[in-house]
Amino acid sequence: MNPLFFAVLVTLGAFAPRPAELELERALPVDGLIRAEPSGLTIRDGALYTVSDNHTDDIYRLRLEADRAVMEPAIPIVVPDGVRGDYEGITGDGNGGFYLASESQFRILHVPDGGKPAAWVTPSLEAAGKSAGLFQFRGGYFEGIAQIDATHFLLCAERQPRGLMFVNIASVPPSTESFVMMEPTVQPRGLRFPDFTDLWVTGGAIYVLERNAEIISIIERTEKSVTVAPWRSFRRTVDREDLRYADQRFGMAEGLAFDDASVYIILDNNGASRKSNLADVRPLLLIFQRQ
Repeated sequence: MNPLFFAVLVTLGAFAPRPAELELERALPVDGLIRAEPSGLTIRDGALYTVSDNHTDDIYRLRLEADRAVMEPAIPIVVPDGVRGDYEGITGDGNGGFYLASESQFRILHVPDGGKPAAWVTPSLEAAGKSAGLFQFRGGYFEGIAQIDATHFLLCAERQPRGLMFVNIASVPPSTESFVMMEPTVQPRGLRFPDFTDLWVTGGAIYVLERNAEIISIIERTEKSVTVAPWRSFRRTVDREDLRYADQRFGMAEGLAFDDASVYIILDNNGASRKSNLADVRPLLLIFQRQ
């Protein structure tokens, strides 16, 4: 039986107004790893975890201190078939392990707790995405992942065009349903493309990080369509003189997570320095009040 592929083109019409701003609690520079490029964010047992574009051997725990967050190797990524992927998204499996989204392999990798050998839970989903109109631009592939339940996942394709892919691993091969989303939810600044960079599921709602518009949106799905509505903005925070990076041509927010009290966003600054301190090239972890 072939996988089931659905492509739905979603247009949003006029841009929605910019949503209310999140209130910043703390902004922590991220130490512990040279040329860290954090991508994706999740929570396990009250601790934050991420992966790094440039360091594919480990999942990293973020140890929060008063004035910084420290990336520490936590769980080794041991892929038995030797196929290494660049990991752009991470979500917990509910049993102490994690699922990772590989951009280069177009696959989902399961990493059990304790460093046991990992396993690919899907074949390449590249053909499914391309047939639906996704993955047209190199570097605009999978960027975030969320687990909806034991067998259902949601992945976001980054840009040009951005989109969403629902994956059901209960069938063999997995079935997929893809949504191409051409129009921005809120107009990004400058010449940036509309994009999606991470996902979070909580309280029955699905949130998506829109890096280039500096907003978090809510995804609503019916049987035949998907809509995206703006929820909160974080532009005021990333524009603060003491926090903003000197090069703002591109958005930098690549990881999103929630707990009961806070919303967490991690920035991948690609080595750019902060405007207020050109010697400081560290990423930032932003911690907001959950509203």
